[in-house]
Amino acid sequence: MRRHCRVEQRGVLHEIEKAGNKGIWTRDIKAKTNIPEVIIRKTIRLLETRHLVKAVKSISQKNKKLYMLFDLVPSRDITGGPWYNEQEFDHDFIDTLRNFVCQFIRAKVPTYVHESGIAKVSLGPDEMMSILNTLIYDDRVEEVRAARLASGVRATRLGP
Repeated sequence: MRRHCRVEQRGVLHEIEKAGNKGIWTRDIKAKTNIPEVIIRKTIRLLETRHLVKAVKSISQKNKKLYMLFDLVPSRDITGGPWYNEQEFDHDFIDTLRNFVCQFIRAKVPTYVHESGIAKVSLGPDEMMSILNTLIYDDRVEEVRAARLASGVRATRLGP
């Protein structure tokens, strides 16, 4: 009986290991191993106490716990990357970052152009906007209209 239990534990651990940093759900482990869910749950608890396995919540399915090896970093598909905080889209962080980037562009690009010496004449904000417009017209950057941007700032995205 004890030997049979170890085989099941190895089966559960093997499936979790195969899932990599994407993780696996207990129902998927059951489907792949035919091990009863009660034993799967007990095995996972044991593996968690031994720091071999950890539970991770997915941003796409908040009620689902995924399991992966303890030392793995969850995939961005699971965590949402830096744009999510505790499985919630972090609007405040993104707004703060967008405003900071806009301020940086407004302050640093003209200075960078001036200090580079590439222009033999002084370029003001109007001239910089003209250059930006040519980049937009040539599809090298894409203008993005967004109501939440800092006033007077147009966002752009690099083109193909």
